Amino acid sequence: MNNNRKKLKHLAMSWKSCADCDLSIGRTNVVFYRGNPDAKIIVMGEAPGRDEDEQGEPFVGQAGKVLDSFLFSSGLNPKKDVFIMNVVGCRPPNNRQPKREETKACSSRTNYMIELVDPKVILLLGATAAKLADVLSIGPWRGKPVEVELKKTYRAVITYHPSFYLRQGKSKEVERKMLSDIRVARAIGRDK
Repeated sequence: MNNNRKKLKHLAMSWKSCADCDLSIGRTNVVFYRGNPDAKIIVMGEAPGRDEDEQGEPFVGQAGKVLDSFLFSSGLNPKKDVFIMNVVGCRPPNNRQPKREETKACSSRTNYMIELVDPKVILLLGATAAKLADVLSIGPWRGKPVEVELKKTYRAVITYHPSFYLRQGKSKEVERKMLSDIRVARAIGRDK
């Protein structure tokens, strides 16, 4: 087991009993990550949904199927080429957006995971994830490289969340934009 996997396993064990915010009250599982801890690309969503809460992994429901399909279409293998996580690790009631205090409660874990993986780029899915780059509106920033400031500066690309694509009736226009944005992130992730 490589060093990143050991550290993430230790973090996952310590995080199982997290009660830092009210989201811990209704959860079934803390949702941690899936994919490769040594990947050069982090894919970050908002929060777990019902399927994720039940299985303990991010993006395993309908939005996850869309994400995996778009990653594959963009030349990325979800198991090998990316590290997939969320801004918060517990499901908000009724799949609502996480509150500010909930994202803040998870921020030390989120930041630690980003710093541990140390990616070349972070693909931020949706408005909640985009806030990591201090972006409040996706439209003007979608597909453009931005920065996430932690202990060091990380390059990031913002795109729509796969659930937005589903809510838009699987719009071909949204799909085209998301695929383009994923390819921008892939190119940055493969930069030398």
